[in-house]
Amino acid sequence: MRKYRLKGALNGELFALYVKYVLVPTLNVGDVVLLDNLSSHKVAGVFDPILARGAFVWFLLCTLRI
Repeated sequence: MRKYRLKGALNGELFALYVKYVLVPTLNVGDVVLLDNLSSHKVAGVFDPILARGAFVWFLLCTLRI
């Protein structure tokens, strides 16, 4: 297995690649993927492979702490 090092923050394009090649192969039907409201989690094409595998995508609710 080849290892890569990334410099800087994870952007939407890299997150979509991670989902497709790393996360999705480990999912089973009925699994739940929890995501926060980070903008890179909302790029086009991220949900399709997860849903095609029979898993669900849930977003965490934003909470305001005072």
